[in-house]
Amino acid sequence: MDKSKDDHITIKDPIIEPYYIKVEELQYIIYKDNGKDYQDLSIGHYTNFINVLNQIAYLKNYENLKSQTIDLKTYMNEYKEMQNKFINLIPIIKP
Repeated sequence: MDKSKDDHITIKDPIIEPYYIKVEELQYIIYKDNGKDYQDLSIGHYTNFINVLNQIAYLKNYENLKSQTIDLKTYMNEYKEMQNKFINLIPIIKP
């Protein structure tokens, strides 16, 4: 069977912006929308959807907190809150 380059599913949701996910037959790929006409930045390739959500939570947490000096507890609380936003969207997935 001949596979086309467009043989994938694209997941876009406001909660994960500016990131989106391409689902291919054997992997998930995180992209960052660059808002331009040229190709978006590929962030990473994953085989497990929970790992995809964890990575996006990490990236969004980093964007929210960059250039700040915070303690470990604050960082971990912010990260966990971001993770929970994604996990609560998909109640069938248990971390």
